[in-house]
Amino acid sequence: MKEQTAEGSGPGTPPMSGALRALALDRPFPAALQKAVVPALFAALALLVTAGYGSGVQLNDGQAGLHINPLAFLGRLLHAWNPAIAMGTHTGFWVPYQTPYSWAYGLAQVLHVPQDLAQHAAVFLVYFGCLWSMYYCLRGVAPWLDEISRIAGSIAYLFNMYVALNSQAQIVWLLTYGTLPAMVGVMARAMRGEMNIWRAALAIALLVLVGGGVNPPLVAINVAVLAIFVVVTIAFDPKPTAAINRTVPLIAAAFVATIAINLYWLVPFVDYFRGVWLNGVLSEAPSMHNAATSFANVLRGLGHWATFVSFAGRAYFPWAAAYAQGLFGALLWFVPIVALGGIAFRRNQRPATLFFLLVTIISVPIVVGYYHDELGDAVTTPLYDQFYRNFPGFQMFRFSYKWVAGVEFGICGLYALGAFAMVSALREHIARLATSERRNWAWLVSGARTAIIALPILIFVPVLVSKMNYPGQPLPPWEYRESALIGSNEAQRVALFPTQFLEQFDWGNPQFYIEDSLVSRPL
Repeated sequence: MKEQTAEGSGPGTPPMSGALRALALDRPFPAALQKAVVPALFAALALLVTAGYGSGVQLNDGQAGLHINPLAFLGRLLHAWNPAIAMGTHTGFWVPYQTPYSWAYGLAQVLHVPQDLAQHAAVFLVYFGCLWSMYYCLRGVAPWLDEISRIAGSIAYLFNMYVALNSQAQIVWLLTYGTLPAMVGVMARAMRGEMNIWRAALAIALLVLVGGGVNPPLVAINVAVLAIFVVVTIAFDPKPTAAINRTVPLIAAAFVATIAINLYWLVPFVDYFRGVWLNGVLSEAPSMHNAATSFANVLRGLGHWATFVSFAGRAYFPWAAAYAQGLFGALLWFVPIVALGGIAFRRNQRPATLFFLLVTIISVPIVVGYYHDELGDAVTTPLYDQFYRNFPGFQMFRFSYKWVAGVEFGICGLYALGAFAMVSALREHIARLATSERRNWAWLVSGARTAIIALPILIFVPVLVSKMNYPGQPLPPWEYRESALIGSNEAQRVALFPTQFLEQFDWGNPQFYIEDSLVSRPL
């Protein structure tokens, strides 16, 4: 799929480029400056969001061993069955905690780096990766965009409610979320012949390695989005047969490479899913998949069942109250309005726009799912019911909010395209004005560019101020003694209370991530 690489290039260029240059409104972003400024900006923004993550070590699902002795934790994963815990434990249970966090924490243990510092460093890299990944995607999918629009789309991809809601503890959902745009960007370049097939296949396999082991069902979302991109790209290619011939070997190579590189977690996960998890998932009522969302919340990145819930007088999310109503709740509409409004511009009616729009259209009904709390059945109930009951494997998602990853990806892609179209239309309109009027209104372009970058950050301020997690509590001494018992005697078994087992059945406890919440000493 060939696209013009700059708006207004080609024989149809309007005769106003001289006026635009005179106003310095189409001045390109210097390449040398771009190489330094964009990474520095992304690093600063990722550091800003990391500051809002919360202090101390944040535990996920009671996995204290991941921080007490990360290397020992990794060692237990070398076998599919661990006989040292309880009456034996399938290591597929730990799939969500294996990679890449356990690698980072193990390295920190070797280097004697405190675990809270290691965790915050890992979180910083995830946030930076989200920014870079979306930036790379927009360069590949929409190469005609200017730097401001690409940066704006990347910022929107990090500064949103999906990131805030999923920045709990090990932020396991954000790895597949962060790798998704990069996978699409690699596919775009490879399908245009800009990247060698083998390099592209290896890149996709490594991205799955980084993002897939933490929550395998989410990989299916990435695969679905990639499939949409491939179909749209081939459909609008001037030579679809040639595009198919280029794409099929790429898909085959990527499939083989992905399976080979990810076997270490795929095998235990498939076995665990088949023998243990599937029974639990299929016994759940469909209403458990969704109970607190709406179209308005989904488009704004909200809709998590616990967004505005409090337990024992304390909010599940410390920042959520600011978005329940009022200014910041309304400001959440800014990105969706720009994203969807930009579709109306003729310059924006391209295959890339259709791709991001399709991802959004497909994802939104799935997230809305079954129920709207007291409002009763959602209008999408029949659709979700068909997926749940008749689409093999769909039940493994368990929670429709996971598909907000597709919503945010589609909306943020449309946001970059819409912002570019709107700013371009504005500067062309100003260029048609008389000289004196141009001087009076030239500031509007700079103001619009500033707004599309600054507003997503401004909207995120309550999250940064209130923090995404409550302060982490010090682990009690008995946690360390309990951890040391595991595997110390082959004749013994260790039951981990209240860590991996007891707390999981008390999601409503506001102390869920604090180890001394239910039991003051080991049983």
